[in-house]
This record gives sequence, structure tokens and C-alpha cells, in this order.
Amino acid sequence: MTRTNQIALLLSLLTFAACAWMTQRVYENVPHLEDEIAFVWQARVITQGEYVIETPYCPSCFLEPFVVDYQGLRFGKYPLGWPAALSLGIRLGVRPLVNPFLAGLSVWLVYRLASKVLSSRASLLAAFLTATSPFFLMNSISLLSHTWSLFLTLAFTLAWIDCFIYPSRVPRWLTVVTAAVCLGALALTRPLTAVGVALPFVLHAAWILFKQDWSHKRWLFLFVALTAPIAALELVWQAAVTGSPWLNPYSLWWPYDRIGFGPGVGLNPGGHNLFYAYVNAKFSLWVGNSDLFGWPYLSGIFLPLGCIALYRHKPAWLITGVLPALVGAYLFYWIGSWLFGPRYYFEGLFSAAILTAAGIEWLLVKLRKAWPGVRLGRLRFPSPPATITAALVFLL
Repeated sequence: MTRTNQIALLLSLLTFAACAWMTQRVYENVPHLEDEIAFVWQARVITQGEYVIETPYCPSCFLEPFVVDYQGLRFGKYPLGWPAALSLGIRLGVRPLVNPFLAGLSVWLVYRLASKVLSSRASLLAAFLTATSPFFLMNSISLLSHTWSLFLTLAFTLAWIDCFIYPSRVPRWLTVVTAAVCLGALALTRPLTAVGVALPFVLHAAWILFKQDWSHKRWLFLFVALTAPIAALELVWQAAVTGSPWLNPYSLWWPYDRIGFGPGVGLNPGGHNLFYAYVNAKFSLWVGNSDLFGWPYLSGIFLPLGCIALYRHKPAWLITGVLPALVGAYLFYWIGSWLFGPRYYFEGLFSAAILTAAGIEWLLVKLRKAWPGVRLGRLRFPSPPATITAALVFLL
């Protein structure tokens, strides 16, 4: 194991320890949001070997947020992906540590993924930016589903790249199975997020289908054959609890809580439309410009430089395309996100971290060539690396 790998592994362990401490000392190991309460309720039901229970005799006497009573059954409105994962933590008696554990793994995967397109130094910086992100930490110490979704997104992306772009020593069938299981599990956790995450890879799959030989296509067909039935379990679950595979339990709690545009979607007059979609996205991104790395109004300052640094690196387009794809996907949802940061875009956090690290390294290279260090008498101005490091420390 290289020294950089050792540092990245240590950073992952420190991330787990820090999140575990904050979960206990700040969030006190309890759910705070209605979403978290519903997830915990669903996880406890799954722990008992069920996914629904009978409606209580007096439903209003036993109200649970976002838990629906329908046709004599009581069930959570959320898909079962995250409650099923959380139920494992309940069974083991470590429920508060599930997301901190996933956070530590995610930092390691960010480093591994960044190393596919960046230098080892920049890859380590991307992992560090992730680990110190208030956006990342706020969600990773909660009981929300986003950290699990981020882990699945990272594992899927890394497996896809290992299979279709940079074949590794890992057997190819294993990378295909990993990618399929992770994307399928993401669809069972956050379906709209899965659509956004998959979009750049759908474009790459189309290129493989029309431009690559059969040796690549067969692995693509295997991926689709494995992913589709896993993702389809979401429809099976909806049919089991509502009687129809097309009836989303979200709409049983709030009839207007649907995806799309037009009357009856959302709370705005006339329903959801492109103007409200633009307003939501603009506000969510404005919030993220501070919450992303904790740099007030400056978290995106290096993103344009990262785009310049990686625009010729086509594999990097897949990695960095996840964030804008998520922004585009959530234009179809009637409400934005700003509590705990713009969390609907959380699964694209690694795209921003990798772009930022690439931008910082690009800037260092350019400054080192143009400004090796200046002396004025006895005064010596710091070199570009020292200057950029000081600026980052100040921002943090």
C-alpha cells in the first residue's frame, strides 16, 4: 500500500470516528426530522420480518410522520432500500453508527474514484474536501438516506469505470455485478436520484452500444439484465402495499406530492412548472455555495478551473457529470432542498470535490510556472503551494 493510500485510509477512519462522535454528542443518537422518524419506524418493522403492519384501531392515536394507513395496512411512504439497510444496524444494536460507517467508506471511495482521473495528491485532496464538508457531515450524522445513496453511487461509478473504461485486476464479471446491484439498490432507495445518477452512464452505454465491439456489449447487456429486475422490485413493493404498481405511496400522504409538471403537482398555483423548477434549483445551489465546503458563498470558486483542467479527459465527464444530472433530474420535483444543505444533490457531492481538487491542482501548476517565488530585499514572498495552502486553511 502506497503512502498516499495509507493517508486516505487514515482519513476514512478519522471520518468515521468524527461522525460517530457528532452523532452521539450533537444529534444525541435520535431522529430529528419527520423523514428520519419514518425511516426508523420502517426499519423497526423490517427488523420484525415485516414490511407492513395492520392499521391500529385508532390510527390518529398512534400517528407516525410519513407513515400511511391505507386499506387496513400501515406502511411508510418511502422505498424500502434505506430502511432495510438501517434495520441491519438495529439488529446489531449499532443504529447510530450506520451512517458514520458509510461516511468513512464513502471518503475512501471518493479517493479511489478520484485516482482514476487525478494525480495521487489531488485524489487525496478530493477525499479531504469531502471529509471536511459541512454538507457531508450534517447528512452523515443524521438518519437520512443520503449517505447510503452516496455510497451506492460511488460504488456503482467506480465499478462501471473498472468494467468499461479502465479494466482492473478485479474479474470483469464482478465489476458488472457490483455496478448492477448498486444502481438497482439506489433505485430502491431514491428512485429519482437513481435516474439522475444513471443519466451520464446511459449516454456512455449508448456509445458502447453503437461504437464498441461485442466484447464490451455483452457486459453491457449483462448489466442491464441484472439491474432491471432489482429496480423493478420498487414496483412490486408499490403493488403489494397499494394494490397498484403505479400508485406511489408519497401521494397517499400528500396527493400533490408527485413528480412532473402541471396542475395538481406541488403547492404552487397552477401546479409545478419550469419557472418554479428554476427558482428551486437556483435557491438550492445558492445554499450549496456555502454549505458544500463551508466556504461562505465561495464553495464553487474552483469548479470552473476544474472543468478547464478535465475537459479533455473524457472518463472524467462521467464522474463529474453526476452533479449536473442530479440538478436536472430534480427540476421535475416540485420542491427544492436546503435543510442540511441542498440534499437532493447530495449524491453528486463527489463530483464537486473532484472538480475542486482538479481546479486547485491546475491553478498550482500554472502559478508555479508563472511565479516561482519573489524576493524584495530580505523579504521573500511565499511560493504558490504555500499561498494556496494558506488560502485553503483560511477558507476551512
